Amino acid sequence: MRYIIAFCIFILVFVVSFFGMGGQSLMNLVDVSGILLVIIFPFLFVCIFNGFSGVKNAFLIYKNISASKEVLMKALLVLKMYSKITWLSCIIAVVFSVLSYLGNIENSSYLYISIAVASDSILYAALINIFMLPFEIKIKKRMNENEK
Repeated sequence: MRYIIAFCIFILVFVVSFFGMGGQSLMNLVDVSGILLVIIFPFLFVCIFNGFSGVKNAFLIYKNISASKEVLMKALLVLKMYSKITWLSCIIAVVFSVLSYLGNIENSSYLYISIAVASDSILYAALINIFMLPFEIKIKKRMNENEK
């Protein structure tokens, strides 16, 4: 329930900020390169190393009541790998944003836009990790229950 409330607050802030922009485009709020670098590429990287079925099983493991400790450990490793690669991609995206700002440093009107673009990547990585946290907690609880 807490996640639903937090998600509703996030959507509310997004909608209010969109209508408060004075009729600007929605694409001004979305950093497409950040989404690609922080969300899509790490997901594809994890899918290449673990297979699409391994990633699917990691997210659907909570439905499998009779999962063994090895299956739970593999699912936890997939989720942790995705989390770490997401943060690494976030750092790379922030470095690229700072370098693009430094390339146009003579035009100071883009200072705040560049800072916002760099912070978007951090926001995307944080949201992905917050989304994956309940899955990791459920897997760890199931592993502890299997040990008892």
